[in-house]
Amino acid sequence: MTALICQSIGWPYMLAVITAIVTIEPTAADSIKKAFIRFPASAIGAAFAMLYTFLLGVTPLTYMLVAVSTIISCSKLRLHAGTLIATLTGVAIWKFYHFTRTAMRKFHYEYKKLSLMRQLVYHIGNLIYLPAHQLQSARYQVIWDTFTSFHNVLQNEQYKSSLQHQTLVLTLKQRFWAHKQEENRGDHPFSTETTMLYELLAIHHLLEELHRIHCLKDRYNLNNSSVSLSS
Repeated sequence: MTALICQSIGWPYMLAVITAIVTIEPTAADSIKKAFIRFPASAIGAAFAMLYTFLLGVTPLTYMLVAVSTIISCSKLRLHAGTLIATLTGVAIWKFYHFTRTAMRKFHYEYKKLSLMRQLVYHIGNLIYLPAHQLQSARYQVIWDTFTSFHNVLQNEQYKSSLQHQTLVLTLKQRFWAHKQEENRGDHPFSTETTMLYELLAIHHLLEELHRIHCLKDRYNLNNSSVSLSS
């Protein structure tokens, strides 16, 4: 029964099974009597789990301190019958907290990635409406080379750009600022080339952010993680 309840609310139901096994008593009366000891003991284990996880994060040291502190406290408070279940509770909360935090972190990165993709589509849409036929001469070849480079970056699983791509972007930046200063002096609206350079640089920035997020997910081992976001 307790396993079904835990499963329905998304808690580790294995804990319920273990708890039921280690708290079996000969009679219902004995079970209720021991419950008055086990309940405060479990609360102590849970409190230590939250305290040490908050202070130290999820580490082997945290696990050790939760177990040792729970056992000592139960002994000092004469809650001997609840020591085992209290220690199990503390360890289970530690594991559950780690699982939940991992899932939340993965959701955060996926949401951020989705937001960047949305902005990427927005800037690509802006490029579609520009009169690109005005930029067909050899002078604008760097722009078309950048489009090809963007395609290669998007094909890369890590969104990693090459040295050649970085060189193209540097050229785009130099040309954009030169055009912007010239057009500001003449009080003219941005030309098609200047607008396209701006959109290309914006896309480059978004691709850099996607690569950064991928690196962060690698750091936390989330790219190959099987953690369910619904848990």
